[in-house]
Amino acid sequence: MEGAAESLGKGGGEQGQEPAAVAAAASTNEMPDGQSGEESATLVPGDQLKAVENGDAAAAAAAAADDDDNGGRDAVTLGGNIQEPEEDTRERIGLHRGLRSDESEEDRMPEWKWTSREVEDQEGIVVVSEGVIKEVIKQGVGDTPPRNATCTVNFRAWILETKQKVLDTREDRESYELSFGHERRGEKGLSEGISSMRAGEKCLLRVKSDKAYGREGNFSFPHVPPDADLLYEVELVGFDILEEGKHRSLMTVEERCEAAEKRRQLGNELFQEGKFEEAAKKYEMALSYMGEEFMFQLEGKYRDLANKARLPCHLNLAACYIKLKRHEEAIQHCNTVLMEDATNEKALYRRGLARLELDQTDAAREDFVTLSKLAPNDPNVAKKLRAVKEQEAQVRRKQRQLYKGMFPPPKPRVKPWYTRLWLRLVAILLSILAILLSPLKRWRQKVKMH
Repeated sequence: MEGAAESLGKGGGEQGQEPAAVAAAASTNEMPDGQSGEESATLVPGDQLKAVENGDAAAAAAAAADDDDNGGRDAVTLGGNIQEPEEDTRERIGLHRGLRSDESEEDRMPEWKWTSREVEDQEGIVVVSEGVIKEVIKQGVGDTPPRNATCTVNFRAWILETKQKVLDTREDRESYELSFGHERRGEKGLSEGISSMRAGEKCLLRVKSDKAYGREGNFSFPHVPPDADLLYEVELVGFDILEEGKHRSLMTVEERCEAAEKRRQLGNELFQEGKFEEAAKKYEMALSYMGEEFMFQLEGKYRDLANKARLPCHLNLAACYIKLKRHEEAIQHCNTVLMEDATNEKALYRRGLARLELDQTDAAREDFVTLSKLAPNDPNVAKKLRAVKEQEAQVRRKQRQLYKGMFPPPKPRVKPWYTRLWLRLVAILLSILAILLSPLKRWRQKVKMH
């Protein structure tokens, strides 16, 4: 916020120090403090479960080996004490609800009509590798992920032939994490497709069966029949290069906070350069170290420490989204901060700005009135309250103009001809009567004088 409410030292100072250039920009409301990211869910193959149910001991043993090789658990380390949540069951059922492709528009498979022979001259269609074709829906920004990157993605997957949805990471409300070189079974084609994407890009990926679950298929979760081609709808949220030398699941709370702060500072530099999309991606990657599941396990001083690194990222994301005219998302990130700190001045100010841009004048006034009580001497708050009043007056003028066009003034009522004739005759008779009575009136005046 401009002035007291907007300086980083006030709303965000207690949540992490920022560079001098960043603090200077904050005083003009050009500075970040906010973002949104979520802890990645981990899929653990569980083929042995189905195999045991079917009485196939050999298949169960092979699937168990797959689970040992590919499974993973996210651990929260508190000062060296590792708490390992039971994720195997959650990962088997958490991302999949068994929805049919025809249950809603949301679950319906996007249209796909391309083959390898048809895509050479098509704009936005790319043959990533043999068996993997990509159709770009939304362009991303920046570079493609390097070979040692860990990518955070959201995706849905359908069996191409039957159009049945088999996987949706969004149903677990957390992004999915994929590390190049450490793909799980069935993810080879997905990994190749993601390696060609840029942060923020959204695309469709057609993956042939030999780069998915192959001739064997997968009879646990996700259930994919043998020799099935898959269609993915993928969004690359961002990617991270683990400079710390260890996966985030093995980091202590302190290490996660340090890693998040480092990425937030990179985002601040991009914000200062006016690269708001790229900055937002950095803040999202910072928040990926502070996902919902991770935060749920924290309490006391560890939660306070995590919030000190997390809340400035949400505020910085709100600043980015205001610049990008994505005001609904800015409001969401401000709400996240206000749930933890109801008097956070930056969150109130930026939410008020976003609401004002959406013509939510009543809600914007409420934010600025609350802020005026917290920072009564801040001239920028009074300025925004005046802007709210001006916008309300402008809305009222527009409404009057609209109603004026909708309801034209009524036409004057014309009286019938006989009514007009009768009124004229009455007027003439009254005039004649007045003339006749005038001598009498003069005579009475003379009598009074004598």
